[in-house]
Amino acid sequence: MELNPKEKAIKLATTEVVTAFPETNVRELLGIMVENEIRRVPIVSKTGRMVGIVISRNLVDFLGGGPRANLWLEGMRGDLARALALPVDNIMSTHVISSPSTVTLWEAVGLLLKTGVGGIPLLGKKGEVEGILSERDLIGLIPLKTGIPVEVHMSRHVVAASPGENLREVCARMVSLGIRRLPVLREQELCGIVTSMDVLRVFNSERIYNLLLQGRTEDVFGMGVESFMARKVLTVNHDTDLGEAAKLMLDRGVSGLPVLRKGRLAGIITEHDLLEWLFYVLYVRLRKK
Repeated sequence: MELNPKEKAIKLATTEVVTAFPETNVRELLGIMVENEIRRVPIVSKTGRMVGIVISRNLVDFLGGGPRANLWLEGMRGDLARALALPVDNIMSTHVISSPSTVTLWEAVGLLLKTGVGGIPLLGKKGEVEGILSERDLIGLIPLKTGIPVEVHMSRHVVAASPGENLREVCARMVSLGIRRLPVLREQELCGIVTSMDVLRVFNSERIYNLLLQGRTEDVFGMGVESFMARKVLTVNHDTDLGEAAKLMLDRGVSGLPVLRKGRLAGIITEHDLLEWLFYVLYVRLRKK
């Protein structure tokens, strides 16, 4: 697709949207997100009108990373297995950053950058979800060669985890800092990465659910990072072109890449970072029209 700032964003969006109802329980939603490899699910009424959204960070928050966990830590005496049967309307966000389905590409990219969200529901006149436009949908617009190395747009301050940390610590850090990936460093050497989706996979497993049913919640949260992190980490060098990084993300289905300089972690480049370049190019083309 040509980079036309005035093009309708819906043409790039995912229009077969996975949704759930307010009465869907948390465990069911976990399965939906893990099986479909998605980080956000709009919550809709029986008439199809969007009433909320659940993103992966909401679930990490509820599962033990933040204040949503008080629903079961205090309200259910620490019984997480029972809490997984709660309807998702207990944890969904009702203030949803969305846009009309008539939004232009220029407006959509600007909204994603301004708000920091990874995707926006595109709504019809009656509040029904006609599509979701995500950062991943947009980075496919970036050409293979831009002439700009990733180090220009990468985040240099990288929040990391160590192999000695556990699941509870990882969840808390993701929620408190508003991040969804943590490179894992052993003596400054990159040895893995853990994402919010990795956390959801832990809680979606039958083995972990059975431990929760047995009341062994502390054993679950005491799991070491090494037991659920990805060990084969996709990386790029600091001088890799932005377009090559974008293609690698799309081809391998990842939303961020650790950036190395002389074999050491120098930063991280994410789909969101790539939108900065896209926004600039769209701005230039809009001014020319």
